[in-house]
Amino acid sequence: MPLPEIISRLRKQHHVTQEPLSEALLWLSGVTRLIITHQLDASFLSRCDGIVVIKNGHIEEQGVFSRLMNREGTFYSLSTLSP
Repeated sequence: MPLPEIISRLRKQHHVTQEPLSEALLWLSGVTRLIITHQLDASFLSRCDGIVVIKNGHIEEQGVFSRLMNREGTFYSLSTLSP
């Protein structure tokens, strides 16, 4: 099940916020995780080892949070959109 769907269900059923979910995912040290999401949570993404932005089926950008934000490319644009 995709992460956004899991988060949505947990929020509706148990009134869980994003913060505990992000902490739980990061707690799994030594485990490779592939997280596909449309919700960009800066506090979570800034602690990830790597981020890959895929656009139209191709890798648009990749790197760590700070590098992608400094480039002010696609990731930056998506991250700074108003909710």
